Amino acid sequence: MVDLSEQRPSDIPIVILDTETTGLMPQMGHRVVEIGAIRLENWQEVGQMNSLIQPGRKMDAGASRVNGISDADLVGQPAFSDIAGELLTWLDGALVVAHNASFDAGFIGMEYFIHSFARQEDFPAFNNPWLCTLQMAGGSSTSAGTIWGTLPGSLACVWAVLTAP
Repeated sequence: MVDLSEQRPSDIPIVILDTETTGLMPQMGHRVVEIGAIRLENWQEVGQMNSLIQPGRKMDAGASRVNGISDADLVGQPAFSDIAGELLTWLDGALVVAHNASFDAGFIGMEYFIHSFARQEDFPAFNNPWLCTLQMAGGSSTSAGTIWGTLPGSLACVWAVLTAP
């Protein structure tokens, strides 16, 4: 487990992460189609990762309307297994910040399981601390087409938590 209790906030690497998927339910076979991440160290951006991912299934029409990703966009893109190692490196030792973190963590965990990273110790991000901006904003998942919380307000909360003495 990553222990941040003895570190100053400025010393904690932060990965701001978002995923896009073929649908909302991994138990129904929905998969990750895009991962975007920005890594900060000492409050400075040290890199960006953005990859479309071939999910091995068709996009649901509703998901495509929300994320703007079509089946045609995914032709020739790498499989999750092709980017899995790079993502683990990105997440190593970091506080992971996501809007609706349980959604992103659930889908990423499922992808690692599908691609034979079956044990928890094989997937260090399960041991990373995650910060959910949706929860911080007081939002919750709601029906399609509605706001899930206010991201600017969430980011202000993240800043306050990370810079508190």
